[in-house]
Amino acid sequence: MARVIGAKPRVLYEAPQPFGHFGSLLALRPGNYFTIETCLSPHHGPSKLWLTVRVSRSSRPFWGLRDHVVRLFHHEPDWLLVLLRPGGCGWLYNKTEIQTKIRTNRWRVANDDEYKINPPLDATNRFETLHTLRQQIEDRIDCLS
Repeated sequence: MARVIGAKPRVLYEAPQPFGHFGSLLALRPGNYFTIETCLSPHHGPSKLWLTVRVSRSSRPFWGLRDHVVRLFHHEPDWLLVLLRPGGCGWLYNKTEIQTKIRTNRWRVANDDEYKINPPLDATNRFETLHTLRQQIEDRIDCLS
């Protein structure tokens, strides 16, 4: 997936207090977190767009998103959540859409501090292949490096 959409795997940890404000992102745990190099406008240099990827292999799909990850990304200008199914289809949500789902209790946090995400999901966020995922990502940002 990462190769098709041009993403680089990252490792997750938070910046300790002396090195930055609490919750600032330094990197992300491998396997579920990626960055894509972007340029947000002609006036800004390259920037990193964070992607969080969750995979459901169940016949009845569901995904989990940890509350601490949502809080870590709160300070990022934008980030994307990819909810992936086998075969490369799934759904793509941006920061605003994620915050709306949480605020409206469409995605509720459970006792384990994980948001439970279950179908039905938004048809407008659906992609059928990793190549269409790449296209959706490009459509959401001004340019990719």
